[in-house]
Amino acid sequence: MFLGFMAEALFALIVCSAMTIPARQIATSDPYVLVFSSVYLFAFSNIIASFLGKCLNIYILSSLKVKYFGRHFYMRSIVSTTIGELALSVFAATVSFSSTLAFSQIIKVAFTAYAVKLLVAVILVKPVFHACIYIKKTDRMDVYDKKTSLNPFDFLSKSYTSQTSSN
Repeated sequence: MFLGFMAEALFALIVCSAMTIPARQIATSDPYVLVFSSVYLFAFSNIIASFLGKCLNIYILSSLKVKYFGRHFYMRSIVSTTIGELALSVFAATVSFSSTLAFSQIIKVAFTAYAVKLLVAVILVKPVFHACIYIKKTDRMDVYDKKTSLNPFDFLSKSYTSQTSSN
């Protein structure tokens, strides 16, 4: 997750640095500035939205695993993805496009991004399920986050603990 954040921030920095390079005599740099000037805003909003959405997704998925005693993976995965990606899509679209699009257009952008993400989640839930089964059998471990703090900022104050049970 953090590698993706760093890559997005680096991309924004490179693009914005490239905008400062003088343009050739026959061309003006204004179109480049117009197109790329909001890269910082997009990068910032996507990093914050991804963090928010992924933390929410992890919290819901982990809580549902404990509640359903590790059963119903398909349902747990789809429910957590539905809520996490909704938060991600709405936040990112709202912050990224609030200065350039009308509210109705922002809703369309957020809904389209959300629909695509849910479609991918539904398509990939079965392969992910089989990958989880393989990893559990290979490692002979299944983790239930009963005593684990799911606070994303908890690393600042104490170490994580988790309770594991063997298969």
